[in-house]
Amino acid sequence: MESSYLKMQSGMINSSIKQAASKDQPPTIAELRAQSVAESQAPEKEKNITERYKEQQEEAEKDKVTLSEEGMKRLRGEKAKTAAEEKEEELPANIKTLKKQIKKLKEDLEEKLEQLEELKRQPGTTIETLEPHMQEVQMMQDMINTLKTNLAEAMKKAGITDPSILNDL
Repeated sequence: MESSYLKMQSGMINSSIKQAASKDQPPTIAELRAQSVAESQAPEKEKNITERYKEQQEEAEKDKVTLSEEGMKRLRGEKAKTAAEEKEEELPANIKTLKKQIKKLKEDLEEKLEQLEELKRQPGTTIETLEPHMQEVQMMQDMINTLKTNLAEAMKKAGITDPSILNDL
């Protein structure tokens, strides 16, 4: 039994020696360092144009950025449309016209009210001199109300139920 034990031990020692001799062992730190130095000192292989192109494409894919439609418009210098502007563009022509008329009339009314206030501040102004201006203001307010009613009817006929269209009036 002793001889079989000894044979087994000698076989293990022989296989260890063979394994060490055949370099199945991992390399030592010194061997790795020497290999690294040799690789760094070796001249780099010149890459052909196809390999360089592929590397550039891979790098570009890593840094790829995508832009929204709004971002693209900004790059082109175009003003991005707001939701309200998009709704405005989709309106029928008659509704657009009524809205423009109301806005213009409101601007005119503001001017007329400023003139009326100036007249009131002037010395010697009487009710009789203010009367025609006040009637004109009243007439403009009535016209705005009539146009708003017409606009509401036109929207109803067109099937538009979005009340935000009237927000800027």
